[in-house]
Order: sequence, then structure tokens, then C-alpha cells
Amino acid sequence: MNNINLKIIGKKIFSKKLNELLNFAENKTKNNKRLQINLALNYGSKSEIVSAFNKLKKERKKITEKKIDQNLYTNKI
Repeated sequence: MNNINLKIIGKKIFSKKLNELLNFAENKTKNNKRLQINLALNYGSKSEIVSAFNKLKKERKKITEKKIDQNLYTNKI
């Protein structure tokens, strides 16, 4: 795999088969360190922010800049 890490961001609301393939590719390459490829599928920055807030709300966590950052699709990219 040439030591490439694949990171997919966005809402993974595709067919079951495609979601399985995307998750498989991410998991198989997650420990690779040479190069990271970020693939944005069904991605929108506003939707990403709403998703982060909804996660925090659901978990009843205090909303801070750090917590928002930790819950973005782009966290650790």
C-alpha cells in the first residue's frame, strides 16, 4: 500500500456495501505514516460544524473550542 493512510471525511450515508468498503480501506491503512490522503465525500463545512455541536449536545458535554475541534471530521488531519 506504499504506507499511505486514507482518511475519509464527510457523512458516510451511502449504500451498506460502499460504507463497508470505505470503512475497510480506512481501517486497513490507519497505521500507515508516509502519506495521508484525505478524501471528502458528501462533505460540507457547515454540516461538519452542526455534526460536532450535535455530538456534544447528545453527550451533554460543555461546548468549548477544544471540544468542537475534537468532534470535527477534520480532527487530527
